[in-house]
Amino acid sequence: MDFLLVFFVSIFSVNAQDNTINLNGSSQYAEVAHNSSLNTTNFTVEAWALVTGGIGSFRAVVSNRNTDTQQGYVIYADNLNNWRVWVGTGGGFKS
Repeated sequence: MDFLLVFFVSIFSVNAQDNTINLNGSSQYAEVAHNSSLNTTNFTVEAWALVTGGIGSFRAVVSNRNTDTQQGYVIYADNLNNWRVWVGTGGGFKS
């Protein structure tokens, strides 16, 4: 699977300023353990990615979800290299 990924995450709070991360697009990734203080009602997620290769597999660029309660969000490339976004608020995931 080859894809170009430029990933920016900003979480805004009273004391946070310009919190971003740049990854090399091939072997780096960021993983953050669950923390309920990160599950705010207002947030922004942005990912710049070009998907190539990987037909037949699902690849998430950004994901924060709980499949048991059907809450969270996921931005991913599907098995046909189409970008998809799902959001769940407890009553099921919607695209």
